[in-house]
Amino acid sequence: MKALFLVSQSPRRIELLRRFGYVFQVISSGFREENVRTGTPQLALENARGKLRGAENRGEGVYLASDTIVYIDGLILGKPENEGEAREFLRMLSGREHHVYTGIAIREHPSGEVHEELVDTLVRFKKLEGEEIEFMLSNGNPLDKAGAYAIQGIAGLFIESISGSYYNVVGLPIERVYVALRRFGVIPVPLSRSHPR
Repeated sequence: MKALFLVSQSPRRIELLRRFGYVFQVISSGFREENVRTGTPQLALENARGKLRGAENRGEGVYLASDTIVYIDGLILGKPENEGEAREFLRMLSGREHHVYTGIAIREHPSGEVHEELVDTLVRFKKLEGEEIEFMLSNGNPLDKAGAYAIQGIAGLFIESISGSYYNVVGLPIERVYVALRRFGVIPVPLSRSHPR
């Protein structure tokens, strides 16, 4: 089977790939995404492409990069710079629907064959009370998450509905990644073999 390289240091993406039986190496990228507030959902795909371009070359294999953004009212909510901005993000999301976009960029080396995809999930938060926002801020690190929340964490208490991929909101739409990687000849292995004791 071809080698798989994940161009990400994200603990959530690493955990998801491992959970579903992928064997891979984590590598770094020289690409640094901008923390912008305005733009289009295409920014998630542009960032994924940038990470892929800047990836360390480890030789033959399949390289996977992705980027996730939260999008509401034409604004991009990336990772907040401080707790005050995280609080502002959660107030914006309170009682409303927003989109979570993840850009996926995959390249096979040395063939140069590429797959790109932008995945969209619609999420609705309940109306958040002030103490609920503070509860979210004090439970988990909002500064390393797009939109200042993690659906698989405390924020899950306050999500009324989602339409689309749940795992997209976690940070990697694994069901779409599976289809794409399979085309490149990369498939999960039985979990007993991917995580030897």
